[in-house]
Amino acid sequence: MTWQLDAWLERSTPVLRILDGNTGIPIACFSGDEVYRLMEQGELTAEEVLSTDREERKVLAGRLFTLACGIPCG
Repeated sequence: MTWQLDAWLERSTPVLRILDGNTGIPIACFSGDEVYRLMEQGELTAEEVLSTDREERKVLAGRLFTLACGIPCG
C-alpha cells in the first residue's frame, strides 16, 4: 500500500490526513483540537511532518494509523 501525508498545520483549524497513494481517498484524518492534542502529547511534531526521511515518515504514519484506530501507542 502506498500512502501520502497531507498536512496543513499552519491553518487556524489544522488538518492532517493520510491518503491512499493510488486513489487519494483519505485513510485517516485528524483536524482541529485533535491535531493540537497530538502535538501537546508529543505524538506529532512539525519536524516529523516536514521530514524527508522515508523511515521517519513511515514510523509517523504507523503511529497515526494506530491512533486513528483508537489503539494506544506505546
